[in-house]
Amino acid sequence: MKRKADFIEERVGDSFYLYPAGENVDGRIFSMNDTCKFVWDLLETDRSESEVIAAVAAHYGIECIIAADDIREVLSQMSCAGIIDQ
Repeated sequence: MKRKADFIEERVGDSFYLYPAGENVDGRIFSMNDTCKFVWDLLETDRSESEVIAAVAAHYGIECIIAADDIREVLSQMSCAGIIDQ
């Protein structure tokens, strides 16, 4: 999976937001916390779900089994929002 191009990333305070470039945003804003932003950055290059889970687990110093459900949920939300290709 890989993130789609043509999204503008903006930081406001402690939050990050993505919105489509060159289009009417019309409610298509995706907000991200630090973990979601880390995943978004990982997906600049094509990665499998297991690679993303392993990278997040290593980054936060936790076991993959602990990170897996939360990261799958983040990836599902990203997919539903149309900001990544699976």
